[in-house]
Amino acid sequence: MRTIGGWRRPRFVRAMKRVAKAALYDFMAPRACSDSTVHKHGQPVVVGFLRAPTGIGQSARLCLNALKRLGFDPACYDLTPRFQPIRMIDDVPRSVAKSAEANAGPLVVHANPPDLPAIFFHLGKRFIDSRLVFGYWAWELNEVPPTWIKGYEYVHEVWAPSTFCADLFTSQGKKVVRRVFNPQLPNYAEPNRAAFGIPPDKTVFLVCCDVNSSVARKNPIGSVEAFRRAFAGSNDALLFIKVTGTSDVKAASRMLGLRNTDHENMLLWSQPLSESAMKTLYRSVDIVLSLHRAEGCGLVMVEAMLSGRCVIGTEWPGCSDFLNPTTAVLVPGKLVDINDPQGIYVNGGQWAEPDADAAVYAIRELALNPLMREQLSRQAFYATTQLCGDAAYVTALGDRFINAATRPGGGGERLATG
Repeated sequence: MRTIGGWRRPRFVRAMKRVAKAALYDFMAPRACSDSTVHKHGQPVVVGFLRAPTGIGQSARLCLNALKRLGFDPACYDLTPRFQPIRMIDDVPRSVAKSAEANAGPLVVHANPPDLPAIFFHLGKRFIDSRLVFGYWAWELNEVPPTWIKGYEYVHEVWAPSTFCADLFTSQGKKVVRRVFNPQLPNYAEPNRAAFGIPPDKTVFLVCCDVNSSVARKNPIGSVEAFRRAFAGSNDALLFIKVTGTSDVKAASRMLGLRNTDHENMLLWSQPLSESAMKTLYRSVDIVLSLHRAEGCGLVMVEAMLSGRCVIGTEWPGCSDFLNPTTAVLVPGKLVDINDPQGIYVNGGQWAEPDADAAVYAIRELALNPLMREQLSRQAFYATTQLCGDAAYVTALGDRFINAATRPGGGGERLATG
């Protein structure tokens, strides 16, 4: 095959097309209007990947549901059919573009800065003009990528899901940044191990991984290896591995380095799960294991805590709002240079390599100590319900959003309150 400067021509052409398209979006996409021209007020609109089985999709769904509970009567605009049509879940609201545009209140856009030019180009100036735009962003590493800087042009304020993220975005000094935890209610779903093929008599660990969100960062391979070491020669525990982003069980098994002998105490699940099914899954396990190398907030771990389940997680500042010695078992990590074979993180920097021996010890300790699990789970449940409750959420939104998101005109307005 012919090459150009060492590049294979098809790859080079595809890369140039992506660069050209990104430049076109950046040039043509409407920006957030100046503060002096903001005059629209009314019901807010949540814009995001509402049917995507990802963390950023979940954050949009949580925001939409919370604003409904708080009486804002929001509209929604789902970006999934336009930008991620292959991977969609079904049990979420469909958006109606005209209805979303008719709602004159502020936009809450759950998408990270690199995606904003294409999204705003798609929405158009008429949709954006004259109203406040709030960007909900999440990042995992300790430096904001240079490609994110232009994202501040598209929003009036930035909302961040953790103190770690809020500090990162504030350090740029571009816009007001608010720490707004993902709003969530406690999960009281009925456990149903039989629905997932989980034996009733085992201590069950859950690992979740999206193969499109950097396998190296989520580090499910580290969890598999630690679990294997912890229970060598024993069948008293089970590792349930929930993989998102592929339905190919064989490919997922190879990626995780699973062996034929692992089938006795490891169960790999690669089929999509609905929101309600995920709630049931959390309630059907005992411990959630996350030996991640970096996290912006740790949404899976928070959801586990709100389900009354115990968590083992890598000690990383992005999770520190929720993970501490009173709410979880922390696995220490040593900073190492980033090595991401998928190329999702390519600008250098460092993340944490979890201590494998400490992880094995933590896994064994929690498996053998149900009283410790109960105490940690109870403390974690109380802490997360306080941090993620509706009262804390509406306070975090701030006056600027509250004032713009009320219904225009006199009478019949519904203001959200704690």
